[in-house]
Amino acid sequence: MGRGRNEAVESVIIVCQVHRSVNLSPGGFTTSYAVKLNQAQKRQQQVQSTREFKRRRLASKGKRHSAQASQEIREGETFKSCINLETSKQHDTVEIPSPITAPSLNPVSNDKEDRIILFDTKTSGLGDDAAILQLSANTLTGSETFDRYILPENVYMNRQASQITGLSIVVRDGKKVLLHNGKSVPTVSFN
Repeated sequence: MGRGRNEAVESVIIVCQVHRSVNLSPGGFTTSYAVKLNQAQKRQQQVQSTREFKRRRLASKGKRHSAQASQEIREGETFKSCINLETSKQHDTVEIPSPITAPSLNPVSNDKEDRIILFDTKTSGLGDDAAILQLSANTLTGSETFDRYILPENVYMNRQASQITGLSIVVRDGKKVLLHNGKSVPTVSFN
């Protein structure tokens, strides 16, 4: 913002100088506008040179840095150069188990609108340890649907995610049960 204001002040001053050099009056508005911009720039420079302003600027910078660091902890580093070229870190990969039941294959119609499939997932949170709790898919026309609830063994349900998705996990008779809006839903588990 400071650079844009400086350029505006300089351009108005140049306009005034050009008008004077060709013996034209710069006009009352242009002159008063140049004076106002110049005064505003001086006030801004005075404010920015105070200790309190510098203290607030450093505090704000610290908050931004802290927020970015906590986001990198949650989501990983995303805006770092050569991020994919690092080979020193061991990536923790987990093999996806084969499906418990064989999926049924349904023929796909030739209708163009049925070729578009919309997917939706609901998870236990946003962190690295979040698990998918619901997987849904619909064709654009809604003629074919797929909806499965999943209950992983070791899952922690984030309170905010529960409020957003309507899903919650409770223990009944010593077993974990997945609820959607307070009602028990049939689940598939992964071992």
